[in-house]
Amino acid sequence: MMLFQWMSQRTTKTDYDDESKRFGKTTSFFQQPMECPSTQMLLIIAMCISTLAVIYRSRQGRPPELTVKTALGNVTYNELDECVFHRSNFKLRAALHPLPLLDFIRKQTCEQIFADWLRIAASSSKFGIAPKTMPIKLKKKFLMYGYSVLIELYRDQHAVESPKDWTQIPEWMKLEEDQLRSIVAYRDQSMAVVHALKEYPPKNKRGLVIGSEKPWVEVLALRAGAEEITTVEYQKLTIHGTDRVKYIHPMELAQMWREYEGKFDFAIAFSSIEHSGLG
Repeated sequence: MMLFQWMSQRTTKTDYDDESKRFGKTTSFFQQPMECPSTQMLLIIAMCISTLAVIYRSRQGRPPELTVKTALGNVTYNELDECVFHRSNFKLRAALHPLPLLDFIRKQTCEQIFADWLRIAASSSKFGIAPKTMPIKLKKKFLMYGYSVLIELYRDQHAVESPKDWTQIPEWMKLEEDQLRSIVAYRDQSMAVVHALKEYPPKNKRGLVIGSEKPWVEVLALRAGAEEITTVEYQKLTIHGTDRVKYIHPMELAQMWREYEGKFDFAIAFSSIEHSGLG
């Protein structure tokens, strides 16, 4: 290594004496004890460590690129970014595990989002018979242009109009913390909401709950300090025992979204939004 070769070079007495005579010096190098300032020594050590680190990293090579299993085999996120994400108006910001970080290429406005949703909602029957086959014109996009696996399974679980009375909120607000598991809809999975509210406490904030058959999410949010909750649900809800939980129908929210703009600090959805689309 060049660094250690330089450190091992020696200067002879004759060479140094010749230089001393040329500049009129009377004291030779070897007449004084050799001194090495501490700062110079530290600099040399730092250079050695830095050089060794560069050599080590060069031998290690680049870390393997993250891949994901698809219907077309294991592919990189860069391939999915080009062949799937960009075609759906998304771009890859970071290839992370277990999920990549995406962002919009062209950000939609609230007006565009609600207008599109109202158009789609008006063209279908929320309480109609669920279709047994996937619409051909939607199949390509739904399957992520061939990268997603299709497994056919049909269950007719279309919604039936069933207005509900919520009377349990005051009682659930008094439960001990170790009893909360008894009111949630999905047992262990639902405890994720409990942990999220502890990590990001909604104290004195107004929240939106999307889709709710029982007010377990609403109660968890109120117990965590939320000031008020508005529940968006297709079924008509009549809420008793509290004025801190409001109800609004999805169509009404989409039509009157400007009146609610900026009025919510957080939103919670559990087993609701992911069922949108073909399901």
